[in-house]
Amino acid sequence: MDKLYRLEFNVKQQCFHFADARDIANTFGWFTVAEYMTEKEYIIYECFLKRDFKEKYSKEYILKSITQLRVFCKELLDKNLNIQ
Repeated sequence: MDKLYRLEFNVKQQCFHFADARDIANTFGWFTVAEYMTEKEYIIYECFLKRDFKEKYSKEYILKSITQLRVFCKELLDKNLNIQ
């Protein structure tokens, strides 16, 4: 079973990091993007983000993108398609 992490993003630093249970959520400029995410799901999300060629990401854009990706993945599953 893949390990689950909390994915967080820092707008000022423009980077993601995986947090674990020891880290306090939403502190020091970091905000939670996804409460539970595997490394594979992160790679898929990162590729999804790069489709727009943005230089900087806002909090709103990051949260909107994760929602869009979840809808897209649900549509794939509804059609019995899966990203392996």
